[in-house]
Amino acid sequence: MRKRRILAVMMFLTEWLFLYLLHRISVVFKTVSILRYSFMYFMLGIIFGRFKCNTTLIWDEMKKLILCNISFFLATNVMNSLRMWTVPYILWNLFITLVMTFISMFFNRNYRIWFRDRLAQNVLIIGTGEDAQNLEFVYGTNRFALSKIVGIVDCTNSVKLPGISQTSGTFTQEVIPFDELDKYLDAHEIDEAVIALPDASKEQMQIIYDQINRKADVVKSMPKVNGIITYQSLVEDFDGVVLISSSVGPMNHDPIGLFFKRCMDILGGLVGVILLIPITIYVKLQFLKTGDRESIFFTQERIGYKGKTFKMYKYRSMVPDAERVLEELMEKDPLIREEYLTNKKLEHDPRITEVGEKIRRTSVDELPQLINVLKGDMSLVGPRPYLPREKEDMGDYLKTVVMCRPGITGMWQTHGRSDVSFEQRLAYDDYYYRNWSFWLDVTILTKTFKAVSSSRGAV
Repeated sequence: MRKRRILAVMMFLTEWLFLYLLHRISVVFKTVSILRYSFMYFMLGIIFGRFKCNTTLIWDEMKKLILCNISFFLATNVMNSLRMWTVPYILWNLFITLVMTFISMFFNRNYRIWFRDRLAQNVLIIGTGEDAQNLEFVYGTNRFALSKIVGIVDCTNSVKLPGISQTSGTFTQEVIPFDELDKYLDAHEIDEAVIALPDASKEQMQIIYDQINRKADVVKSMPKVNGIITYQSLVEDFDGVVLISSSVGPMNHDPIGLFFKRCMDILGGLVGVILLIPITIYVKLQFLKTGDRESIFFTQERIGYKGKTFKMYKYRSMVPDAERVLEELMEKDPLIREEYLTNKKLEHDPRITEVGEKIRRTSVDELPQLINVLKGDMSLVGPRPYLPREKEDMGDYLKTVVMCRPGITGMWQTHGRSDVSFEQRLAYDDYYYRNWSFWLDVTILTKTFKAVSSSRGAV
């Protein structure tokens, strides 16, 4: 907790300094005192929980920051007298709000990176199975969370904790036997312990709690969810009974959110179509260098909103007449046929050209779909558009998937990208429909930019 308070003080002082400087040079200075102005800003920040500096993810912090600053902009205009409602005053308030949003996010992120070694909380993972491996990976790759794994506790073959048997994975941190946990906790400062044993019984969990409860500030446990996706699930305290909601309602139940989603699509589509002009010239030159003079664009019939088909645009990454070539390949090679019918794609597709491989790696081939977004055929975020011939394979998922506009990116792209199987892809798309929110779209877009910038698992 002391480390979090240090970060909170640093953020508070930094934001106050920039708010003071912006206030001094603006017309707001003449009408509202810095004390009143800063009081509204930081009071809203406290209300939205911005200065708790908890172990969180960057998109969760972005949500709080955006909501907080929108409220600040409205408050500084609505709560003042009508004589202050002048165009310069409102524009300056908008400018200060936008600048403070950028500054807050910049320093919130970078303070956590610059001072990570001193401010990061020490986290101990209890368990050595797949869940524990995933936890170590997430903690290790997410620097914003301001947490670092210092040890892994192996509960298998423990005398103090009988009945636990897990296949031990490969970890980068020290693995401590559960029977030696007491000595380890006495010698090390642990801020947070996470129990990654979803199959443990109540009795086993109680033994673990008794062992660590007084020696770690925070104790968390992973629930058993039987494979249900919990990307946006809600944990509810229902009068002492813990409930996990794996579906918060279909997306058509939030018309206001859908309105903002479409506004974001139009804005993104307009900007994207303008950027397509130089990108198209570059891609065409790359094709010409290899002697390929065929059209660089590729259109294909896909399943759209409410099951209607539409023509989806892409940069061509395969040889011309790729569908015919695929049929020939499947006829000649039974293994290729089996792989394609199972996954609806080929891991090492011989139809992909040299230039196609490059633009696929960075997902540049998907950019012409921004034209579809602007037309309303697609959205920036949503289920990837399926082929008409895949309808039978989609089963009952077809009913929910077609109730969303297809997207350039979606949940399955940010959960492994091309490594996700066809069945997993359907499950993610169904989950997206049942748990959609505007903030889920913002989160997916943020994760997509991160994945594309690292060229990991491009579609």
